[in-house]
Amino acid sequence: MLLKDLRFASRLLRRNPAYSALAILTMALGIGASAAIFSVVNGVLLRPLPYPDADRIVVLWTRLSEGPETSSGPDFLDWRAQSQSFESLTAVARSGANLTGDGEPERVISAAVSPEFFSVFGVRPVLGPGFSPEEWREREQRAVILTDGLWRRRFGADPNIVGRNIQVNGIARRVAGVMPPGFVLPVSGDILVPLTIDLARQGRRNDFLFVAARMKPGVSRQAAQSEMDAIAARLSQQYPNTNLNIGVDVVAVRQEFVGKVERALLLLLGAVACLLLIACANVANLMLARAAARSQEMSVRAALGAGRAQLLRQLLAESVLLSLAGGLAGTVLARLALKPLLAMTDLPRSNEVAIDLTVLAVTFCIATLTGILFGMAPALYASRADLHAELRLRGAGSGAGLRGGLLAAQVALSLMLLIAAGLLARSFAGLVATNPGFRTDRMLTAYLQLPRPRYPAAANVLAFFDQLKDRVRALPGVESVALVGSLPLSGGGSNLTFAVIGRPDPPPGMVPAADVNTVSPEYFATMGIPVLRGRGFSGTDQANTTPVAIVNRTFAEKHFRNDDPIGKQIRIDQPVLTIVGVVNDVRHWTLDKRPVEEIFLLHAQNPRPAMSVIVRTIGAPVAVAGALREQVRLVDKDQPVARMRTMEDVFGESVSARRFTMTLVAAFAGLAMLLAAVGVYAVLAYAVERRTREIGIRIAVGAARADVVRLTLRDGLAPVGLGIAVGRAGAAALTRVLEGMLYNVSAADPLTWLAVTAVLMLAAGMATIVPALRAAQVDPIDALRHE
Repeated sequence: MLLKDLRFASRLLRRNPAYSALAILTMALGIGASAAIFSVVNGVLLRPLPYPDADRIVVLWTRLSEGPETSSGPDFLDWRAQSQSFESLTAVARSGANLTGDGEPERVISAAVSPEFFSVFGVRPVLGPGFSPEEWREREQRAVILTDGLWRRRFGADPNIVGRNIQVNGIARRVAGVMPPGFVLPVSGDILVPLTIDLARQGRRNDFLFVAARMKPGVSRQAAQSEMDAIAARLSQQYPNTNLNIGVDVVAVRQEFVGKVERALLLLLGAVACLLLIACANVANLMLARAAARSQEMSVRAALGAGRAQLLRQLLAESVLLSLAGGLAGTVLARLALKPLLAMTDLPRSNEVAIDLTVLAVTFCIATLTGILFGMAPALYASRADLHAELRLRGAGSGAGLRGGLLAAQVALSLMLLIAAGLLARSFAGLVATNPGFRTDRMLTAYLQLPRPRYPAAANVLAFFDQLKDRVRALPGVESVALVGSLPLSGGGSNLTFAVIGRPDPPPGMVPAADVNTVSPEYFATMGIPVLRGRGFSGTDQANTTPVAIVNRTFAEKHFRNDDPIGKQIRIDQPVLTIVGVVNDVRHWTLDKRPVEEIFLLHAQNPRPAMSVIVRTIGAPVAVAGALREQVRLVDKDQPVARMRTMEDVFGESVSARRFTMTLVAAFAGLAMLLAAVGVYAVLAYAVERRTREIGIRIAVGAARADVVRLTLRDGLAPVGLGIAVGRAGAAALTRVLEGMLYNVSAADPLTWLAVTAVLMLAAGMATIVPALRAAQVDPIDALRHE
């Protein structure tokens, strides 16, 4: 019986290709957008993490007044010794490493792990035995475990890789294993090495360890948090100089993976659900119009003995068939859109996003349910037993209330999406207009980290970078070259405590700290960072001259508010530094984070093996990229170049997550407004057609054509006005969700609300004016003759 109904529905839809194509296209847009966003949500938020009993794994962060931070070795050892909530705790120290041999030099991420690592995450290498007990105790790291991705990419998935030596930072290291496919760390890593440093000898505020733990069965995260609060309080009393007012945050590992993008993805899922509802309401209105047009057919079939259930089943078969066809087309659209969608931003677990069986099953269910739910009202209307009575009236007002209600719902949902998009767009515009404190044009950057075995002394490090700067500066098209330890908008430098010479020691727990960055003398001029007081670093500042420092405006205003900082001295660890200049603030973290206190040290006096090279070019920076890489190779053929990009790319990457959310919500809102305008036009055009006789009589008895236009516009815009009123109320609730995602704009911003409402009303007005003018052109004689 069902197959018979579907075959009959298919024949009917083929006879009306325009109606079928419009309905299928509308559903394809709604279902396709829903499938694409759901595939992202499924891969990022819903898919289980690649760890056994992942809900028992937590991450422990040191809680400072500035926010969560990595942890120190002594704190980790105390947590492990005193806690009872965990089966095991592990420490991970993340760093960079140069991989040479077997192809071009490559920069990889090395994760030094403590012995408990494999028990915490519940995984073992799929190839090889892993680290031996002796390798955990060695002072030098002599063994490595490869991640599956690196093994396949660089070593061609060689099954005999275990036992081979590979060159890591110029040292031969034995491959002890390969991790299973799909395994990822909460912190990125390409190779694993044993953590062999003596953690007990590290400083308590030398926070460099990522700490994870596996809770015992039956222990809740809240119970673990309470225990860690008690341990932190004891350490605060025991070590007031370093641990006063320092706590511990126990965070679920899932939150570490997806916490930063969860709200944005859920917002997108809600936006695409609104779009799907608008598309369904549009199709329902089309089906209502078609049902009214088929009233005579339904009456004849009822008179021949067809029961209402039979008619209802037949009409629902049509709606479900339309929806399934839309779902099939939508799946194709989702597959085409997924790759460019993922390219818009760097999402966690993006490699797990795909149109898989789960997404296909959900898409099928959505298509079937929407076909039933939004085909039910038209089907109930068309299958009514008294349609022959309405036939005599030509259906002048048939279904008008339901169509108006569906139209009002479309307008309300469209307004909600438009207001959300408007607020996000204003927020994004304000964000990108924020002055980052430096220039981004015509600059190329590249990251280099020299391996200590090849560059053991400060003189070796300085010789490499000096030679590289001289070579690059001599290249055609290069204006200037500089070095910096931490690029702007890429995270701050090391957060270190300091003391101002000549001032009393602060009380325990109140020792000031600042981000410390290392730069070459050319850095401020190359980046366009103005010197506000004193001077910048110069060629006379050398390794053997007086140690000097430059501070930023925020540092100077906080610590030298009523004094001139030039000539004052500060101490970081042992060296005493003389402040020679104050520079303008730079956004080193993100554009929406206020500048922090910052101290700049001279690279010649504080040589660092890890530096970013900044090249200001005369023309396009990409034209120099190949030459820069070649100059690095000429200085050291085994030195890889990592993260080569322009400063404009750095700026773009810093706002990519906000751009991703804003762009998609705006796209969905624009599509929703288009569908709503089409719905307004279709409903009003159909109403004019059904009321041709009434309009003809009005004109015949003396109604002016302007009156007909006003009457038609009033009838068409009434549901629009209702939808706007409901939509504004819904948007007021929605904006509470947006508050934490906005920058420098209020969720109740009146300009956005007024502008969006005006745009939607304008679109609705343009959609109604054509049917209204058509109604005014009705010829009374033709209308009555047609009757």
